[in-house]
Amino acid sequence: MIFTRVVAFDLVSVGHLATVNGLKHLTAVNYGEGKMVLKSISVGQGAFVGANAVLEPGCSVAAAAHVEALSMVPAGSKVSSRVSGVPAQVVNCDAGVANPRSIPLDADVRQFCRNAALMASTYWLMVVPQALMPFIIIMIFQLEAKLEYPEDSEKELERFDSLPEGVLRFLPQLPLWSFAFTVLILALQLLLTVLICRLLPRVKPPCSYLLTSIRGQMVSLKMRWANQASNLLRDASIVPVFMRMCGARFGARSCHSRRSRAA
Repeated sequence: MIFTRVVAFDLVSVGHLATVNGLKHLTAVNYGEGKMVLKSISVGQGAFVGANAVLEPGCSVAAAAHVEALSMVPAGSKVSSRVSGVPAQVVNCDAGVANPRSIPLDADVRQFCRNAALMASTYWLMVVPQALMPFIIIMIFQLEAKLEYPEDSEKELERFDSLPEGVLRFLPQLPLWSFAFTVLILALQLLLTVLICRLLPRVKPPCSYLLTSIRGQMVSLKMRWANQASNLLRDASIVPVFMRMCGARFGARSCHSRRSRAA
């Protein structure tokens, strides 16, 4: 699971069921000291790299190791346990040895790949109607042209190279209808977000779910829809009210900014 841009991907290795969160770049290129240095980066199987961490070119994260958020792993370092800080240092040690995360078994990897492939195919099937929309619009225009012209006037249909008369008459009203539909779609999206957050089962943290499990997908769906709605509303004064409708709770005299997220 890689949630960042990869630069010099042929020098970057990420193992099965490893997670690399929102780094600025996962890059194997360094331009320090007036030189371009290329060194490989390795993230082992089942490893975890937290948000906004830095992996310098030439470092490696062993299997099941854990790099906490906002940490920096210098070039040439090898992380084999749980590390944190700038530069990264071993934390949570028992008798001087940090407890690593569990290494996933080969059977777990194969099962995850099968479930992930099934989920990906489902998402692609949902994209098919959107991809077919231009063809559907063309079919509607051709159908309207056939209704406007007589059936025996084949020459008129053969010279169909512009919009039907009904569509041309509708063009002056198009901006108004577009604005109305935009507001309607936005309202429906906000309402659907509220229903998803309210009707789906709640999750009480701390908790742990497989990404391919039903419960994990429901949690992901709620967070994704709430995040999209928050991005649409930006810093509007309706944001706190909308988040309360979704089920979030805010204390007295609290402030809500664009960077805040609730689900």
